[in-house]
Amino acid sequence: MANSFKDRIWTIDTAVEIMVLGRRAKIERLEWSPNAVDNDLLIVDGNDKVIWKVRAKVAGGANQEDIGDHEKVYQGGKWVNGFDVTTIDGGTLYVYIM
Repeated sequence: MANSFKDRIWTIDTAVEIMVLGRRAKIERLEWSPNAVDNDLLIVDGNDKVIWKVRAKVAGGANQEDIGDHEKVYQGGKWVNGFDVTTIDGGTLYVYIM
């Protein structure tokens, strides 16, 4: 799959810098479905301030992974001039823009 920036829901699976030129955008929600334990996700704004940093981890006992069963969710409501997905080790990130 490749990054897609259609309408108000963007789909990202590789690192990318997104500039919102001439206006600000509001991130309504971020959802990430990692595909392996210890996948990292790091998103910063246009000023290099961290918006969201998360890592897929092992949940509970041995061989129980906190991946695939549910998504990691960031409730946004944050206005940005741009953002940079600096790290996405695996999985898919869904960005809901207002």
